[in-house]
Amino acid sequence: MEYNVVDNGEIKSFLAGCSQNQATAQLLTVCLERALRKGPDGLQPLEHLDPDAPGWLREKFVSGVRFHRFVPDDALEARVRHVADWIEAARINNEDWMQRCDSKGRPLKLLKIGSLARAIAEADKAMRRFAFNAAATPYVEGDGEESVMTFADGTRIVRLLTPAALDRESAMLGHCVGHGAYDAAVKDRSRIIYSLRDAKNKAHVTLDVRTDGNQLLQCRGKQNAAPMEKYMPQVRSFVERSNFVLKECAAMTGLVQDVAGKVHSISALPKGLKAAGNVDLAGTDVTALPDGLSVAGNLDLGGTRITVLPEGLSVGGDLDLRQSKIRMLPELRSDLGVDILPGGIAV
Repeated sequence: MEYNVVDNGEIKSFLAGCSQNQATAQLLTVCLERALRKGPDGLQPLEHLDPDAPGWLREKFVSGVRFHRFVPDDALEARVRHVADWIEAARINNEDWMQRCDSKGRPLKLLKIGSLARAIAEADKAMRRFAFNAAATPYVEGDGEESVMTFADGTRIVRLLTPAALDRESAMLGHCVGHGAYDAAVKDRSRIIYSLRDAKNKAHVTLDVRTDGNQLLQCRGKQNAAPMEKYMPQVRSFVERSNFVLKECAAMTGLVQDVAGKVHSISALPKGLKAAGNVDLAGTDVTALPDGLSVAGNLDLGGTRITVLPEGLSVGGDLDLRQSKIRMLPELRSDLGVDILPGGIAV
């Protein structure tokens, strides 16, 4: 399917924000700008035009031509950051393929990728190769690590302080916190990387925190998957103690943050919860939402098992119900500010 995308620089701006390094951000744009414009990731049907839309667009829109807009969510940002980490590591390590470029200096490998799925596959392949090599490197337990919180069962949270410690984390969990991609950020303390370790010092969860704003950007288990449920109580305790601002999606943390900064398990959200920002529950096992739920930004219920929307639901942005179990919508008041995304029942 081909998409007609109204893009006023949103895609390029989004990609620029997915890496702190300008050179890496430019390479990420080479890799994914056209791919994201081709869809379907992050694209939503355009329901109305801006007042200053050009005449040709208005004419086609009125004639029935379907257009889309680019509206990335937290889950898409996490996937793109994964690709950015791979490119950053390849750039820092001066990998051979980075030297094979076109006349404009753009790596041919990135130009040929063509889709986000292909880019993620390339990133995963590079991580598996790196993890295999890193696992063979001699490692002194505790070297480059600092314990910051311990639990009764022997698990603990450690802060990773050196490139060697980051590489070891990557080797144990098969993701990209090593490779060199985060070395500079950890050194200048713009990012802090934590690891949840068991009593044998084996890693199970990696947490990536941006110090500016104390934002938890990533919470990942093995191979960038969601952490195992049995380790989430420790993660929640650490998040609560640290007062992190959650930017990672609920599918990874199992948590939703209210306007006061308190975190709540997605399986036990309280009645009348007022959530700050977006709430992304897509792909989680949530079966019901509390009455009186208020979400300041977007609410994504895609792929959930929720069958009925709660009484008094208020959504400040978009309500995404794609591939959910909801088959009937309540009567919506026009003053609620809710946009139902079209496509199936709500897309």
